[in-house]
Amino acid sequence: MRILNGRYLLDGAEKIIHLSDMNRQKYKKRFKGKLYCPTEGCPALLSYSGGEKPHFKTWRRQQHSEGCIYNVHRELAGIEEGFLEDKTLTISGNRKQNALREAARLFTKPEEDNEAVKDKVSVKRVKVQGPKERRNKHVQMTLYDGDLLEDDTLVKGKAIRKKFVDEIKQRDVGQVRLVLGFIQKSVAAGEVADLYIEHNGAILKVIYPEEFMRERLNSSYLNKFISISKALEAGEVLTFTGVGDIGMNERGEKELVIYSGADFKINSLDLSVFAKKYIV
Repeated sequence: MRILNGRYLLDGAEKIIHLSDMNRQKYKKRFKGKLYCPTEGCPALLSYSGGEKPHFKTWRRQQHSEGCIYNVHRELAGIEEGFLEDKTLTISGNRKQNALREAARLFTKPEEDNEAVKDKVSVKRVKVQGPKERRNKHVQMTLYDGDLLEDDTLVKGKAIRKKFVDEIKQRDVGQVRLVLGFIQKSVAAGEVADLYIEHNGAILKVIYPEEFMRERLNSSYLNKFISISKALEAGEVLTFTGVGDIGMNERGEKELVIYSGADFKINSLDLSVFAKKYIV
């Protein structure tokens, strides 16, 4: 969830700082270490991230107060707290969109063998030139980019691993994954829906939590999920690709949790685009 304002605290005085009033130079010279979450009383420090889409973000290892809309901490069964630093929200939007575009090309036509689809995910062959020889090299299907830390140091991003539903294992719980599958069912849940996606007989539930509905940038996706049900009723085969957190519910079942409408695609389309065919 992007944070667009911050509270500047200095000598007991408090002032709201808007994103439009900030740049890297101002942040480093005046605001670094003195900018807090805009929610009244929340102790979480914020840092400033520049680039094409500047925003404030939660300082590493900072936790928002209970009741704060930016508190995305969730209790996940059997997960060490340290894993929470790798949540979807810490991954840049560009990296997620690049991964989703690449994943869209991994789906074959529905009538093709699913094993052929899985082969395309697990192995990619590249040519490596050597003295009078060419050899194939296994390339892991991951994607990286650079992220800025609080000190503006550019570091290599962590991998977004792509997995079909049947490839999700216990070790994936608590991690960010790009998950692929075919939508089997959509169950309305207020302004959103719970999706059930399948591959090779394995089922995974996709949920959109309260944070999804509270995020202003997701407003264009609310009440559009009915289009998925209508497409299924019409007999369409729907593919799903989505970047989210692999969680586990109280029944010990794995789930994919998605926080942004831009982080998943239906038939390689954004939901707001896909829905136009079914919602007048």
